[in-house]
Amino acid sequence: MKNDVLSKIRVLRDLTASDRDDEVVEGALNYILSYSRAKLENESEITAQEIEKFEKKYGLSSRKFMMNYKKGTAADSIDYVEWFALISLKLSFDKKLSLIESVMSD
Repeated sequence: MKNDVLSKIRVLRDLTASDRDDEVVEGALNYILSYSRAKLENESEITAQEIEKFEKKYGLSSRKFMMNYKKGTAADSIDYVEWFALISLKLSFDKKLSLIESVMSD
């Protein structure tokens, strides 16, 4: 499916290369980006709530936890592995949201 989407994007790029003011294409792309942004914002919020549970449980900010985890001073615990994964996921969502925002604000 991913290759199919990428193929369609390439065709769309080629078709619109000569006509940069295609309002229909721009409207469709804005809709897709808005939908993606809303979906990512929702996932990011859910992930943030899960991260907050770990912060409360261990009385530690995620920033401090990450410093300890990366230094290897955090105990080996399935909770810590999950916490690390959630933080990584949240950072990934935030990076994607920033990318969307960078083209939506133009």
